[in-house]
Amino acid sequence: MAGGDQTGMIRQLIVRKGGRKINLKPGEVLSEISKSKNAELPLSGIDDDLIAEIAVAYQNELRAQNAVDFDDLLLLGERVLREHPEVREYWQERFQYVTVDEFQDTNSLQMKLLQQLVGEPYNICVVGDDDQSIYGWRGAQVANILEFERFFPNPKIIRLEDNYRSTQAVLEVANSLIRHNVGRREKKLRPTIPGGDLVRLVSMPGDQEEAEWIVSEILMQREEGRVLEDFAILFRTNVQIRKMEEVLREAKIPYRMVGAQSFYDRKEVRDVLSYIQVLNQPELDIPLLRVLNTPPRGIGNTSSMAALDWSRDKDQSIWETLIDSDFLAQVSSKVMKSILTFTGQVEEVRRRLVDGMHAGVVMDQWLREMDFHEWLIRQCKTDKEKDSRREGVSTTIASLTEAIKKGKSLSDFLDQTALDAEKEDDLEKKSGVTLITLHAAKGLEYPVVYLVGLEEGILPHKRSIEEGTRDEERRLLYVGITRAQEKMVMTYCATRVKVGQGRSL
Repeated sequence: MAGGDQTGMIRQLIVRKGGRKINLKPGEVLSEISKSKNAELPLSGIDDDLIAEIAVAYQNELRAQNAVDFDDLLLLGERVLREHPEVREYWQERFQYVTVDEFQDTNSLQMKLLQQLVGEPYNICVVGDDDQSIYGWRGAQVANILEFERFFPNPKIIRLEDNYRSTQAVLEVANSLIRHNVGRREKKLRPTIPGGDLVRLVSMPGDQEEAEWIVSEILMQREEGRVLEDFAILFRTNVQIRKMEEVLREAKIPYRMVGAQSFYDRKEVRDVLSYIQVLNQPELDIPLLRVLNTPPRGIGNTSSMAALDWSRDKDQSIWETLIDSDFLAQVSSKVMKSILTFTGQVEEVRRRLVDGMHAGVVMDQWLREMDFHEWLIRQCKTDKEKDSRREGVSTTIASLTEAIKKGKSLSDFLDQTALDAEKEDDLEKKSGVTLITLHAAKGLEYPVVYLVGLEEGILPHKRSIEEGTRDEERRLLYVGITRAQEKMVMTYCATRVKVGQGRSL
């Protein structure tokens, strides 16, 4: 079954099972299904009960259509080869020599399939680097390459240690870092490009200074003859990219973004921006409708549509309808109470603004008063998603706070975000400085690399500290360092802005 068909089926099942009410996305369900299948665990055992129910229904639909998805091809293929010796012998005879690339990224199911395909005398060649195994979070098993002899005995190991990409200075730092990982296959990158500029580690007071300093460096080197495409700025998390984008735009430096979801496409960001629009001008219908029942406050779709129809009949805004006593007399007492509570909140926070309270503080208080953060986190399925949602909200509020500090009005801020959102379309296709996450940078190379955020809790990420997976974070940093061909600069900050406040690191 093709990806589009899968997504369509899951979307129908989400509606059927009530997942639309909590804004459950097809991608979230498909990700959990894939993880379970590749781990050879029952779909009914998925931690989230609703996703488990949808996953089981999805599998039943596949059977009814006599269809399989990509993960089923692995599962069923391995089972057929394991349970039917004549089939296994046929395919082993058909493919007498097998090669696997990027072997460090294979999972346990893929290894089992490989074992069924390759019999004695084990004519198998795998190419991989355990030091670049950075996808454990999506099921990759570095043990497949570290313990290869357990699966295929007595292999011949050929170390490809000559490096033709980076200078000696860059490789010495990479080698000195990765040797701290325990249990790795011993190897050492040997430079074919001697010397080179020393790797720099730069301390910054905060992320604003960090971004401004990197941009000044780019401008200086551009004057010396470098083109913008020579530069890459690498990040551990998507949210770190925002500050760099702001400073690059202020300096009128073109950039492209790789491996990061558009900031303004994120649900929590669109929600918060809609609330800011309501704070600024409640008469705007579209943002008001978006937040009217987000989080749920007893004003459902039926009430929203009734308000919309009434506003059209009376030729007035939805806000004017919500405070119209004639309209309120038409709805139930329960809905009326919910509407009055909401409109009262809006009027109260707008009064705070008129009284001189900082817009960033007003917005932050309002979100807390409505338990927006708690509602948002309840919808998340993983700790990674929770972290991402929190960061999306805090970054938006921090951007608002900074804009007001610079003397901009709420309208100015909203106009700028609308312009920025337009500019983010097709950012991967544009030319200029590359902004890229560390995971997306694997396999790529750039003459000059800036790697930002080498702070405890960011790189290494706080989850790796809690879960004891620092080795994978070290491999991720190793991958980042070895993207640099000529110059590598790493930075860290004493503080990073979070929810408009300086957070000490």
